[in-house]
Amino acid sequence: MRNGKRTALLTALCFSLALPWTAGRPAAAQEIGDVIGEVLTTDIQAYVNGHPIPSMNVFGYTAVIAEDLRKYGFDVAWIPQQRRLVIHPRSGKRLEPIPVPQSNEEPGIRIADVLYTDIETFYGDTQIPSYNIDGKTVVLLNDLAPFGQLVWSEQERKLSFTPAPAEDPGRPVESPLVLRQTGIIALDGIAFGDEEITHKGAAVGKIVDGWPMMSVKWMAEQFGYSVEKTNDGFYVQSDTYSFLLHPGNNSYERFWFGYPVGEDNNVYIAPVLDSDGELLAYETDLKRLFGYYSVWDPETRKLNVEYRAYLAEDYGLPESLNNYFYSVRVDSHISGIDAEPTIFVTNRVNGKDPVHGGSSGGSVPNAEGNGPNFRMVSSVPVDFGRNEIDVMIAKEGRILFHQTISAELSMEQVEARIDYDALPYSSGEHTKLESVTPEQAYIRTAANSFEASGKVIAKHGDGLTFTIEVREGEQYRKISEHHVPFDQDAFVAKLALPDEPGLYRITAVSLLTNPRFTSTIPVAIWYVDKTSPDA
Repeated sequence: MRNGKRTALLTALCFSLALPWTAGRPAAAQEIGDVIGEVLTTDIQAYVNGHPIPSMNVFGYTAVIAEDLRKYGFDVAWIPQQRRLVIHPRSGKRLEPIPVPQSNEEPGIRIADVLYTDIETFYGDTQIPSYNIDGKTVVLLNDLAPFGQLVWSEQERKLSFTPAPAEDPGRPVESPLVLRQTGIIALDGIAFGDEEITHKGAAVGKIVDGWPMMSVKWMAEQFGYSVEKTNDGFYVQSDTYSFLLHPGNNSYERFWFGYPVGEDNNVYIAPVLDSDGELLAYETDLKRLFGYYSVWDPETRKLNVEYRAYLAEDYGLPESLNNYFYSVRVDSHISGIDAEPTIFVTNRVNGKDPVHGGSSGGSVPNAEGNGPNFRMVSSVPVDFGRNEIDVMIAKEGRILFHQTISAELSMEQVEARIDYDALPYSSGEHTKLESVTPEQAYIRTAANSFEASGKVIAKHGDGLTFTIEVREGEQYRKISEHHVPFDQDAFVAKLALPDEPGLYRITAVSLLTNPRFTSTIPVAIWYVDKTSPDA
């Protein structure tokens, strides 16, 4: 549902209502995905906080994509565990309006279906109606009128919404993902006998061939899951995360909203069926799958289990690329021993094998008020072409959040300065650049020279080395190298280009040192598309 994709249809057109106060609402639908209306073109403009916003005509009213409001002074959180979207005005938040192109379409042309959704949408603490259009949650501007000022101008064919200041602005959201611990389910005193495992006198498992095998159904029900026997095995499911176990087979699969996540995995001990047909699984495997914390007392042969419930809040993962890394930060509000989940970011470039990003985390010093007490970050390299980026937060094997971002990266999009600041790890000491000129990596020119400059915030060595390479097929061949010394806290590189037209890659390289070795690292890259003077 929240797949991070914006369709060309909704970005290419500006839609609004034809008659803002007339058309009626649809009757309530019974099933998710039922078609309950049409999206039509219109010539009316929509504005939020004084800026134009992409919009559409839904049931004769002006509608906007709820997630777009993030760029218009709002925090918008998608909470998958609750299937809820929360819109909250944020005074002082930077406005980044989405460009709205002019449309030559005639009003009233059908362009999409309106689908029923069970996602609950809230403006602050108040629920408002919402709809599904092409996988996005859409709200009507008319339904925002109680929370600010909604003004219709017949002469300008313009509908504008300005939110009232929030009564409780709260703490600004500093990371795109927030994780909150909402409760703990404790199972104390699970007793392991020679043949049977019990809890409060009731049998909850057996010792099979020396292995402690727990009732999957009993354990699942304690944590709020259900178990369904299928042709493929036993499906253990919650509202978001699920997994499939196979009796007599070590493999298992995990799911997020019913969709497979990741490759097949293996349990330590294959699950078994007892004489009553109930599925039993190795306790350590269940610990990984449910993601709980446990303490074993060898003297009493009893196990205490703590299962922590979490809510993930997605405030808008980046959906586009402009550098060579995709980084995600998570702020967590958690407590207790062994409570910290892990973030995983992986990338598959142009259909190749996935690359796994590094990650780290730690407590936030001097956390105050309702601020986070733990922060995680993960970053994965990206490359030119199609990047399929998976972002997942997990507690052991239990998935707490998952989203796939599909984004293209090209020379025309990428910035010249390589941003290492968001990486969760450091390769060592190297020169750091605050800014460079040209800012964008791709330059098209007929000139026989190239000039680059920049501001240095951390110098390592006495300058930068600039390499010039020419593209030959899919590879680059090095043709020259130039050392450019620092000029106080800056550098200026004036480089001669070959006379021949072609694509040249120019890389600014810094000295890199760490306790293990000395090497080099690129800190900026330009792609100079040199044309002939007559081109």
